[in-house]
Amino acid sequence: MRVQIATRGSSVPEDVQARAVDQIQKLERFDAEVLSADLVFEEVRHLRKVEAIVSIANSEPMVVTGEKEEWLSAVDELVERLGRMLRRHRERRTERHPRNGAPEFGLG
Repeated sequence: MRVQIATRGSSVPEDVQARAVDQIQKLERFDAEVLSADLVFEEVRHLRKVEAIVSIANSEPMVVTGEKEEWLSAVDELVERLGRMLRRHRERRTERHPRNGAPEFGLG
C-alpha cells in the first residue's frame, strides 16, 4: 500500500510520522483491497488534527479524522476509527456476496 504524508502549518516529528505510516499499513489486514492512504497532519491552535484519505478498489474513498492535543493520541484515534470503518466495509461486502454453494437465507 502506498502512503503519502503532507503537513499543513506545522512540523511533525519523524517518529510520529513513522508510527502513523506503520499503523496505517497494518490496517491492510482488514481489507486487502486498500490501494493507498494520504495522511494530512495539521495543527489548529491547540489541537493536532490528522486526516486520512484511504482509496479502496471498486469503492468510494474513506475520509477519517483524528483530533487530540497530542500527535500520537490523534494518530491512535484515527487508526481506531479507520479500523472500525474497514471492518464494517469488509463485512458489508461479504454479506452481499455469499460464497459459492452457501445458502443465501439461513439453513434451508
